[in-house]
Amino acid sequence: MAKSKLLKNSSFSVLQMIITAIVALILFKLMVSELGLEITGLWSYLSSLTAITAFGSFGFSNSLLYYIPKYTASKRQDQISSLVNTTFYSIFGLTSLLCLLAYLIFHFTIPFTINASIVPLANKLLPVVLASFFFSGLSSTFLSVLDGMILMHIRAKINIAGTIIFLIAGFVLIRQFGIMGVPLAQLCQNVFLLLAGFFYVKKHQPHYHFSLRFSRSTFREIFKYGFNFQLISVTQILAEPYIKSMLTKYAGTANVAIFDICQKIFGAGRGLIISANQTIVPHITVFKTLDHHTRLITFYKTNFRVILLLGAILFLAPLAFFNTLNLALFHSTGFNYTFILFNISIALFINALAFPAHFQYLGIGKLKWLVINNSVTALIMLISAPLIGHFIGGVYIVMAWSVPTLIGPVILMMAYSLEYHVSTIKTLGKDMLILLVALALVICINYNLTGHGYFKNSPVTLFCLHLAVFAGVLAYPVFTNITIKKIATRIRRRYGK
Repeated sequence: MAKSKLLKNSSFSVLQMIITAIVALILFKLMVSELGLEITGLWSYLSSLTAITAFGSFGFSNSLLYYIPKYTASKRQDQISSLVNTTFYSIFGLTSLLCLLAYLIFHFTIPFTINASIVPLANKLLPVVLASFFFSGLSSTFLSVLDGMILMHIRAKINIAGTIIFLIAGFVLIRQFGIMGVPLAQLCQNVFLLLAGFFYVKKHQPHYHFSLRFSRSTFREIFKYGFNFQLISVTQILAEPYIKSMLTKYAGTANVAIFDICQKIFGAGRGLIISANQTIVPHITVFKTLDHHTRLITFYKTNFRVILLLGAILFLAPLAFFNTLNLALFHSTGFNYTFILFNISIALFINALAFPAHFQYLGIGKLKWLVINNSVTALIMLISAPLIGHFIGGVYIVMAWSVPTLIGPVILMMAYSLEYHVSTIKTLGKDMLILLVALALVICINYNLTGHGYFKNSPVTLFCLHLAVFAGVLAYPVFTNITIKKIATRIRRRYGK
């Protein structure tokens, strides 16, 4: 029953991320066609700047993913109402304050980071973008309750419906109001998420009753976990607007748009893996509460190999078709496109390998190494971005994002391996190493073949050539891979005759 529920939650979470990625690409193409690359880059820059307001909700809402299953496993269901309401009011107060501060700060700082000609448009967009993030923060409370109740499939369905609302509203409002239509469409989406999340929590949690009561004792209990999670979230929240600010200053908003869409492409894969792993966190919390240590280690080893395989498929495999991607998205090829694409892809691949350790620590409530990981990442970004911008400039600022993004997770993996005596090399396995080497060979071959003039400007020929190399070199490593065989066997057992 537990495995069936885990598979259902994971499947819907993955479906949600796929639909979200498709919608993001559709709206990106619409915005570029209707508004141009520079205005699209402005929207990307503003939304990443104002995402700082999510700092008010990240820690407290995610603490519900830990405390809801903990309360349930330790027979404290009667305290769930106090937990949810206290979390909601904490998020409401902190997010309101951050939105107000963000408006005051960014209203005066934006003119120093973008072209003077688009400053009035940026100031017009700012209040609507902040309002959208405010409702997003409030909705995270009830959606996180569903996660803690191990009802991620319901959360995924709500998010899918919200994404479809965003797509439809975006199509209508962009044509009517221009770039202003995007934050208005997002506002519609987030208001829906808030209302739908509240409705389904009331429906599926019999112990929850909404009230105006704020519990200080409950707040003190969740504060430590929530505060540490806020610190962990600092890099995720601040990194994107900071790097985009540096890119805007030294490379222009067109390169920001390229960075943004590449992040969306590979970020969809990252989000897919994160969504699937979030379904595991409540189970880990229950195992920890019931002192099932062996099952925790088994979860880690299995999860690491699966994520390694998914990471190779989602982050490295697309690099074998890098110029096909460039031509499809930007109708051009060149150094900037390729450089940004490779940096984001490789950084997110290494970053994903730390997810098993990351979610294990979240589930057992030990956040020290997660704070250290993110602090190191943030510090390197903070120092390196202006130095690269000043001395090298341009698109190379992307390295101030990519290098720290892979250094921090390496520290986290090493810490987990030492603490729980789990060998990363042994967990990796010979078969997976062969697959990674073969994939690297495919990328190198296709990169060199692309340089020939005959293939360079023919997308169809280029794709067919890349596909032939891809299939030929990877045939044996894929056929002999143990993890792929196990996944195929489980699928046959579940869906076969």
